[in-house]
Amino acid sequence: QVNKLPHHSFQWEGIDGSTILAHMLPEDTYASQALPNSAKKAEDNYKDKAESEHCLMLYGIGDGGGGPGAEHLERLKRLKNMAGLCPVVQESAADFFKKWRQDADKFPRWTGELYFERHQGTLTNQARNKWYNRKMELGLRELEWSAVIAKLTTNQNYPSDALNKFWEDVLLLQFHDILPGSSIKRVYDESLAEYEIMFQQVNAALNANDETLAPQIDTSQAKKPAIVRNSLSWPRSEWIKIEDTWQQVTVPAMGYAVVDLSDECVVPKVNATETLLENEKLKVTFAADGSISSIRDKSGKREVLDGKPANQFEVYPDLRDAWDFQMDYRDYPTQQMQLQSAKAWIDGPQAVVEQHYQLNQSTLTQQIILTAGSNRLDFVTTVNWQEANTMLRTSFPVAVHSDQARYEIQYGNLLRPTHANTTWDLARDEVVGHKWVDLSETSFGVALLNDSKYGHRIKGNVIDLNLLRSMPYPEIGDLINESPPEKESQKFGDQCEHHFAYALLPHSGDYLAGNVIQQAYQLNIPQRIQKAAVQSGNLPATKSWLEVNNPNVIIESVKKAEDSDAIIVRIYEAAHSTVDVTLTLGMPVSTAEEVNLMEESIQLLTISNNQLALHLTPFEITTIKLNLQ
Repeated sequence: QVNKLPHHSFQWEGIDGSTILAHMLPEDTYASQALPNSAKKAEDNYKDKAESEHCLMLYGIGDGGGGPGAEHLERLKRLKNMAGLCPVVQESAADFFKKWRQDADKFPRWTGELYFERHQGTLTNQARNKWYNRKMELGLRELEWSAVIAKLTTNQNYPSDALNKFWEDVLLLQFHDILPGSSIKRVYDESLAEYEIMFQQVNAALNANDETLAPQIDTSQAKKPAIVRNSLSWPRSEWIKIEDTWQQVTVPAMGYAVVDLSDECVVPKVNATETLLENEKLKVTFAADGSISSIRDKSGKREVLDGKPANQFEVYPDLRDAWDFQMDYRDYPTQQMQLQSAKAWIDGPQAVVEQHYQLNQSTLTQQIILTAGSNRLDFVTTVNWQEANTMLRTSFPVAVHSDQARYEIQYGNLLRPTHANTTWDLARDEVVGHKWVDLSETSFGVALLNDSKYGHRIKGNVIDLNLLRSMPYPEIGDLINESPPEKESQKFGDQCEHHFAYALLPHSGDYLAGNVIQQAYQLNIPQRIQKAAVQSGNLPATKSWLEVNNPNVIIESVKKAEDSDAIIVRIYEAAHSTVDVTLTLGMPVSTAEEVNLMEESIQLLTISNNQLALHLTPFEITTIKLNLQ
């Protein structure tokens, strides 16, 4: 939309330093008409023709899947040796790439993301689908892991067929117009219904696996036992509520711990009023309009905010379509949701303020929670949104100066500028982040975590999160007036009830010192809690099946191998560091090997004292196959 990538054929370098060959279409379309001027444009426009005399022209009616017609094939016959044009050869893409890649050593290198300067609205549209997508991905992670443990401990059959069906359905709903929020209403009526069924089925299967494992665990030392499960690859020490009892529980990595609910637990003092939340780490002050006027970091003895209000719910006009919103949306007059009421209470170690907002027919209820011993401020939110052609956002102006902000992406993170020095910086205004974003100086920083949001904007010192967009479905068209549609089929996308959470995390040091990665995982993957009977069992009261001795090396998934009963463990390095780590095995393993993503062997690994020594490079993804005894 603003800048043109300076290459068509290049080596694309990823966050881990590896490269893949990339080819952009010089005609700038995947739906070429195969006319003489198509070939001429490709020849004239090819930015890397000094390095390669081959480029690709994709012809047909591309958008909508129509493919080529008879007219395209007839034109290609006539283009093969047309005077004044470069030679045109009709062949498979595979044959093209064989010739083209012979020039690969001459191609320039492009390092970092290829930021697409359009369709930023798709990062936020159809928030319920995005919520379900996040929950399903993480739910299936949990289900795979629990199924592995059930097979290990009770020899229960691993549900390969059911898991494959779940994954196929989740991937189907990631189709490029469903997940981005650019499909028609019927698609969301159907996909949301499918998501809800899968969501319930996955949770039921997960609970069934927990019920299968529970009788194997020795709980005989507890008068009133409960089992707390942790599927993350580091130990977790957190406050949890079981029925009406609060306990501070430490659970080992990829394992469980038995808790005695009869034990009395001393709960630290926290404070909560309508205008104040406070624990030993933070003091949070609220203004009369419900916004946050101050967050005092008591450990670092500094103010987190820069003096401007935080967590105000700004409502911007949004006059484009499902794919895009106008770049100058901040220049339009805005509205704010108005605080209607607030109340506060203390629940064990939690200090809570509940606020109720309204704008026209739209309501928002938010519980802002500060837990004893934690520097994480949680915002648990329910919205009934009824506005049209609007965008709801919240923001946090923080007392941090940095010209770069850090955003999580899959299996790593990357830096983006917080300024608009160049047109490239200017166009990269709304950007994607997965579970967290962070703005840090050397000694202090602030992260914003989320459980289902993707559209972010960090400019200067303001961390801004896009919460909802109430845009018309594609069949209505652009720039419709702001009155509600008359037909149900023309309803605006996010006009419905939403549930989501985000959290502000001030921290000492940078994002690694502040455990931002781990806190974001813990927000998204709560520990599972199960009441249990007093019993003897062949499993101890506390157990870890897998653990890595570096919290920034993360076990992302564990599953049964596709072609055997071996266990596949996928690990990645999350901190952009070269590290030597130890993977401790709490299960009977005979041999181990490194494998590729197709689970084909790369090399054997040495097991010593139930441990594997691994060497990982920055952001490396490693897959280990554990062959059981």
